[in-house]
Amino acid sequence: MLNTNISTRVLRLKGRGIRLSSFNASKKDNVMSSKEDEENFTNIFNKIMDRSKHSKEKTDGLLFEKTFASMDRLKHSEVQPKLVRTGELSANVFLKKSLMTQREDGERLKKLSHSLNETLKAIDAMENDLEVYEFMEPLIKSMDSKINGQLKFNQELLSKVALQSNGEPLSPLCNEFTMPYLLIKCISILKDKFRSPDVAISLFELSKEQSLKTFIFLCVIGVYNQMLQLYWDSFKSIAKVNSLITEMKVNGIQGNHETTRVLRSISKECHTMLNYDDDKFFFTLENGVEAWAPMWNKNDEQELKSVDDYIADLYVYLEQVYSQ
Repeated sequence: MLNTNISTRVLRLKGRGIRLSSFNASKKDNVMSSKEDEENFTNIFNKIMDRSKHSKEKTDGLLFEKTFASMDRLKHSEVQPKLVRTGELSANVFLKKSLMTQREDGERLKKLSHSLNETLKAIDAMENDLEVYEFMEPLIKSMDSKINGQLKFNQELLSKVALQSNGEPLSPLCNEFTMPYLLIKCISILKDKFRSPDVAISLFELSKEQSLKTFIFLCVIGVYNQMLQLYWDSFKSIAKVNSLITEMKVNGIQGNHETTRVLRSISKECHTMLNYDDDKFFFTLENGVEAWAPMWNKNDEQELKSVDDYIADLYVYLEQVYSQ
């Protein structure tokens, strides 16, 4: 957008130069503008470009603050640098840290599951999607004030989480470790038990509407894995799946093995739907409406190709990570 604005301003400036030349030409029998006019034009042009450069630097800084985590925040967050092509994956240190992070995430989930046991039981016992939403909404909105980038994941923290969960299951300890796990759990329940994708999407969007800090700590890859599956199962929208992948890459949310499993399943079903010899994807009384393939077009095929390319890149990345 910024480059477009610069181009527009340059064109306008050139337009002024043309008009100036035409004016001079009428007075000097179609000769070019004077050297002084040309120097004035060059000076004005350079000033605009210089101003635009500083404006771009300022805009880029604001965009970084708005969209991405700073390196200091990344040290304390679940967010990982965005997926890149094989040729760019040359830093062994980065790969080893990525592997360490993914392994730590797996261990944390097991420990958190045990500490939050009573809260998870209470969520499972909820009778409708409204209960789930009303439980999670205030927690998401209050998360910004509860985040402490210096909080350490240790046994002391797990004991506090367990104590609160056992005493008040519906008022769990809210921090950067427990909240992503609870959001994943609620989205899963809404998706699989209550078949309420709209409510799950509402929680997901609400999470993204909060502060940058909340987004970084809350919208982790586990949440995106749930949403990828939800958008496909509920709407069969490969465009939305690809849009989420783009969102992940832009915000530095690195895929994991679960991501590949989800996307491979989606891709396989997409390719099967494109195979018109497969009768199970056409509407019949036996198959029912859910098995009926939606209309596909060239754009859908392009979206699917983008998804397949991402899966291939992710495979290469994970292979390098786990070969360290």
